[in-house]
Amino acid sequence: MMKKLILLFALFAVTQIVFGQEKKSVLLTKALQQLNLKESQINLNLFTEKVLPNNKAQSVLLIPKYKTNEQDEYGNYFLVMDAIVLLVDNASGKILYRNIEPEAWVSDAMILEGLVIDTGLYILADQKRAFGVRVSTHNTSGPNPFALEELKLYLVDNKKLNRITDNITVYRNSGDWDTKCNGEFSTEITSIEVDNKNKN
Repeated sequence: MMKKLILLFALFAVTQIVFGQEKKSVLLTKALQQLNLKESQINLNLFTEKVLPNNKAQSVLLIPKYKTNEQDEYGNYFLVMDAIVLLVDNASGKILYRNIEPEAWVSDAMILEGLVIDTGLYILADQKRAFGVRVSTHNTSGPNPFALEELKLYLVDNKKLNRITDNITVYRNSGDWDTKCNGEFSTEITSIEVDNKNKN
């Protein structure tokens, strides 16, 4: 029995190491060098990257940089993070465009669950295709559960990476119940479709 437990623990440790290696990509390492940042200054668990489907030579990197990283007496974390959104060259790792938003992501009573790069068909004009950043949060309340997903769109224009929308709520789930049987829940889902009649 003890041998099985040791084997399971070793397997878990190896899995964690592999997962960490996947998170620490070559593009991230090169981007951090250019930004003069250390790995300890960012949240590796929330970092994500994705190749642009309409331009395979470039990738989007989302880097959450710690502004505040504190833990209270109950073990709860209070995180405030700057949002670093990068467009990089896949061959060289060079940062082509950047957008840095101070204190954009907060994880406290509402826990920041994940960041997703959305490369949907956000075609705003000829040769102009935006990409999105989806942020998922939730609370830990039993009687009043709440979950939220918000979307921001980014576009390279005039040689800059600009955020072109504020938070758009695309998913919202909430409830109010007695944790047994009685209560009410509601879910709202929003989809976005860009009109093909482009102007400016």
